[in-house]
Amino acid sequence: MASPKGTKITMTAAQLKAAIASFCDKLTAVTNDKNSTFHCDYKGSKYLRIVRSYRGSRSVHTFVKAEDGSLWKPKGWKGPALNFSRGNVFDIETINEFHGR
Repeated sequence: MASPKGTKITMTAAQLKAAIASFCDKLTAVTNDKNSTFHCDYKGSKYLRIVRSYRGSRSVHTFVKAEDGSLWKPKGWKGPALNFSRGNVFDIETINEFHGR
């Protein structure tokens, strides 16, 4: 379901949730530290926060735009840096780009 940049993706909420869960699982798998886990904080309506949990502390890893699944680098805990998208949860190669593999 990958698409070129600038192409709008049509999806259901269930498809987005499944793609985010898969993305978080892949992030957890490629992280060298067994104490790190990634999960989605579904509190936002426009942007969903991907959180890294590490030994009792939490930090924001990235934001997912709920409208199209695009990934955004965090500006801080509350929101993304809106300069440009870093990939898409539906793109299998995004995980490799995030971790240089």
